[in-house]
Amino acid sequence: MWAKYFNVPITDDVPDGFPANTLHVMRTICALGRLASPDGGPSPSASKPAQEATIKALDAFYDAYWIRNRNVADKDVVAEVLKSAGWEDLAKVSELTASDGKAILTENTDLAFADGAFGLPWFACENDRGEKEGFWGVDHLGVVLDFLGLEKPAGRTEWKAML
Repeated sequence: MWAKYFNVPITDDVPDGFPANTLHVMRTICALGRLASPDGGPSPSASKPAQEATIKALDAFYDAYWIRNRNVADKDVVAEVLKSAGWEDLAKVSELTASDGKAILTENTDLAFADGAFGLPWFACENDRGEKEGFWGVDHLGVVLDFLGLEKPAGRTEWKAML
C-alpha cells in the first residue's frame, strides 16, 4: 500500500523465500560505507561519500529483491548486485564484510537499541533545540517533520505525504 501511495516500484507478489536472511546484505552495506569513507575511519556513516555509497547499495539491493525478485541471500546474487552498482573490487568488499562489516552492523544495532528502536523504519532525530526523539514507521513522517520544525508548504496546515 505504501509503495503505491508513494509511487515506489515494487513487485506485485511476495518475493520467493520471503523473508530473506539479509544478515550478509546488511554486513556488506556496512562494509561499503567503510570502503567509501575517505579515511576509513571508525564512524564511516558520518562521511558524505559513505552515505552516498550506502544509499546506492540500498537502492541496488531493493531493486534486486523487491522489484526483480532476486535471492539476495545468495552470495552470487550479492556479487551481481554489487557489480551493477559499480563496485569492482569484490574481493575487498568480501574481506571487509566478514570483519569490519560485521563489527559496524553490531555497533549500529547496539546504537539503535540504545535509542529505543524496536522496528523499522526507525528515525533517531535531533531538532534545532537539541531535543532528541525516536520515531517508528513510515506513516509517522509528518510527525518527524513537525518535530524537526521544518516549514510546511505555503498555505498548508498539515504535511502532504511525500518522500
